[in-house]
Amino acid sequence: MPDFSVLRAVFRAAQRFLGVSLAIAGVVSAASAADLKELKFSTEFSPHGFHAPFYLAKEKGWFKDAGIDLKLLDGRGSAVTVNLVAANQVDIAFVNLTAAMIAQSKGVPVVVVGSILRRNTNGLIMKKGADIHKPADLKGKTIVHLMTTIESQLLGGYLATAGMTLDDVKLLGADASAKVPSVLSGKGDAATGPVPYYQGLLKGKSEIDTLLFADAGQQLLDFGIVTSPKMLKEQPELVGAFMQVVSRAYEYTRRDNNVEEAVKDMIAARPEAGLDYQTSINMFQSHIAFADSPSTAGKPIGVISRDDVEASLKTLKSTGIMQGDLKADDVFDPRFMPK
Repeated sequence: MPDFSVLRAVFRAAQRFLGVSLAIAGVVSAASAADLKELKFSTEFSPHGFHAPFYLAKEKGWFKDAGIDLKLLDGRGSAVTVNLVAANQVDIAFVNLTAAMIAQSKGVPVVVVGSILRRNTNGLIMKKGADIHKPADLKGKTIVHLMTTIESQLLGGYLATAGMTLDDVKLLGADASAKVPSVLSGKGDAATGPVPYYQGLLKGKSEIDTLLFADAGQQLLDFGIVTSPKMLKEQPELVGAFMQVVSRAYEYTRRDNNVEEAVKDMIAARPEAGLDYQTSINMFQSHIAFADSPSTAGKPIGVISRDDVEASLKTLKSTGIMQGDLKADDVFDPRFMPK
């Protein structure tokens, strides 16, 4: 028969060892949590499909592995979010870089540290079969645009490539939610706007044709990452770590079918947002097609090309959107680009 007294002694020793081990694990865990640095990060708006990589990286623990305790916040538009960064109410943000550069030209203290969509997404959205294929085809057409944005000025630059001006088209102002529906219902020939947004939103619902201003040589950086001079001075290592994780997350999400995993993570984290699974996937896929410019092809998402910054400034100045002598070195800091 077994010696139960010996077994009991062994069992008690095992319990003591397990208790010590769990205590040590708890101390290590607490110490690890204490080592994390809080980072307030804001997107430009409420969740949509192109935000999915942020939620994937958070779910996988990549931010924590990089020493970051990420506080993910919703923005209220790029312009508002840029100003929050400048006021140090938010540490770092995902915004439209055109909005950031316009703000910089007015003295708003923000710095671009990464570029995610490196090709101009602006263009024209038309009903399928509209028979509009180039700028010259727009002569005499009705263009629906959002009056409170730079859309008409970008359109003017696009028309100029065919020797035309805004006087050669009929402009019809509308709010954001009515622009494309107006065109699809026949109340206009084309609408200005971010092409991938409408491609993702309408896929499987309404057929559209599009024209890209980029195809006429109009370059603009789109979504990217901005922070404040204060963050760059006081916590540059945190900014660098954040950019490495963001690049990794977007590169992972755009491979194979990983977007499905990323979207599931986002929907699970934000059930109150009422996100549609397939529309979110479509939104990511339509946007990621604009991740690479000719000067960044083959380079990780997050890398900024000086050529792209200079071309963006040229577009903004030539269309009258931006005044002043803002230069590329004033716009971005290349130290934090992913490797």
